[in-house]
Amino acid sequence: ETGERYFTDLELHTIELKKFETKNKELKELVKNIKSALDIWLAFLTRNNLLNKDNLPLALDNQNLKKALFVLEVMNFSDEEKEAYDDHIKWMMIEANTLKKQYEQGKEEGIQIGKEEGKVQGKIEIAKKMLLKGHSISEISDITGLSDKEILEIKYS
Repeated sequence: ETGERYFTDLELHTIELKKFETKNKELKELVKNIKSALDIWLAFLTRNNLLNKDNLPLALDNQNLKKALFVLEVMNFSDEEKEAYDDHIKWMMIEANTLKKQYEQGKEEGIQIGKEEGKVQGKIEIAKKMLLKGHSISEISDITGLSDKEILEIKYS
């Protein structure tokens, strides 16, 4: 009544689907009439039986339409197909969760290995500096925790 807009990003279209449906008996005729996104959705609502999500004509090749056709296909599954589909989805979720746990575990192991290698590398660097300053091998061993053999390897490498 006031002409004031409630929404700026929403449009409401009233369409007589019967008129659209009767004009397009075949896929070729349907494709000829596709000129906008609204036409794509009219085709889905009225003639989805002509559409195959895996083989859509160029005018109808739209990811959202493919998704809608897939959902419609799932909705029309028989009881056995629904059960198999649900089981498959559950299996995929379990697999994804397992992979995520394995990834996290591997990441944690990698961090631990990196820390250990860093500690060893730090000890080696300290031993090198102490050798350069003339400290004895036993003194270096006491401070770094490296064995005499490891210190000799560092000294002669």
